[in-house]
Amino acid sequence: MTGFNSWHGVDRSVVFIAPLIISLILFEIKNKNKNNIKWISFLGDISYSLYLCHLIVVLFYNNFGGSFFSASSGLSRFFILVTTSIFISYFSYKYIEKPSAIICRKLLKY
Repeated sequence: MTGFNSWHGVDRSVVFIAPLIISLILFEIKNKNKNNIKWISFLGDISYSLYLCHLIVVLFYNNFGGSFFSASSGLSRFFILVTTSIFISYFSYKYIEKPSAIICRKLLKY
């Protein structure tokens, strides 16, 4: 009727997401007694900033990416977007989110 060929709520991406989630759980179980894994801790630290800025990065590249971005394939485009999003998120976390949290804690003490 509508031409929409996906399931309600769950679509075919489950085929890709479920193995990823299962492998991350197994990875966590295997490395439970080891020290923190730095890159996972890093991504955890910047996760909120990454959540806030990733759509802005995607929209920026779609509108202003130029001929290189529009001619690039899906995988190279994905790596460009992820790298740029992580880079911007790191600086947002370091210079906006972290100082704001410190200021809020100081204000809440009074």
